[in-house]
Amino acid sequence: MLARLRALFGGTRRTAATHHPAGLHALLAADAPPLVVDVREHAEFVGGHIPGAVNIPLGQVAARATELAAHNRPVVLVCRSDMRSRRAAAQLLHAGLPDLAILHGGTAAWVREGYPVED
Repeated sequence: MLARLRALFGGTRRTAATHHPAGLHALLAADAPPLVVDVREHAEFVGGHIPGAVNIPLGQVAARATELAAHNRPVVLVCRSDMRSRRAAAQLLHAGLPDLAILHGGTAAWVREGYPVED
């Protein structure tokens, strides 16, 4: 039944998973960490971001979907609060990227929980 539904609806998940800061922190320490994509504007990104994150502003996300898919890694989308991340996730799911997650609460929650940022 599940296989039939996937075939009928394109087989891709229509929502992104959600990670809380502690969960993402644990994933980043693993042997195969996800790719963290910060969708804030560059000026916000250089003001402090999750270590190792790459910056792809929301306005560029859809055009760079193929580039993200080429990494062959799960992608965790991050912004300040999680609103832009949700919009980016919708764009990337529409483009066919299957393994997406959002950092719940964004970098604000990450910092509030005491995890490191880099400039």
